Amino acid sequence: MSNMFRVDGLKDNPLPWLLEDDPENPGPRWFALTELLESPYSDPEVVAARQAVATAGPVPAILNAQDSEGYWVEPGPGYYPKYRGTAWSIIFLAQLGEAYAVAGKVGEAREVLRQLEELSRQRYVSPYHLAYVYTGLGEQDTAIDWLERAYQERAGAVYGVKGSFLFTTLRSHPRFTALLKRMNLT
Repeated sequence: MSNMFRVDGLKDNPLPWLLEDDPENPGPRWFALTELLESPYSDPEVVAARQAVATAGPVPAILNAQDSEGYWVEPGPGYYPKYRGTAWSIIFLAQLGEAYAVAGKVGEAREVLRQLEELSRQRYVSPYHLAYVYTGLGEQDTAIDWLERAYQERAGAVYGVKGSFLFTTLRSHPRFTALLKRMNLT
């Protein structure tokens, strides 16, 4: 563990709990494997955890709740009601696309990109969120192109680019480092 997972002040190490299989919410296991233990994306446990995120828990439930017109709940302002408004759905869809890509489901990831591009003709889709999927596909230069566009547009979520676990694989890329420097995040 090169990140040195800190447990100071805790009664016990929470890592075993975070690594438990939870079919209702598989995300924490994937996060613990990749961010706390820094297991590579190719590790079979990481691949299985990422596939679980894409097939069980809140992500597929959110996608299944989508109206055939492409919105959740009812058409209207993007962020409300929280986690059910259209903007949240776009965020979750982009994260699902990255999950598919990392799990080796390239066709499904490309389908998510197609859906996001289609949505972008009807409403705003942040370039930041398109970068998720390209990062998962391993298309680093394209992902960084979208992140640079997000920075130029001052897309709301771009402020979190430095700490986002979704961009872990980009951290050593010179263009990503340069982008962080331009954003005064280094």
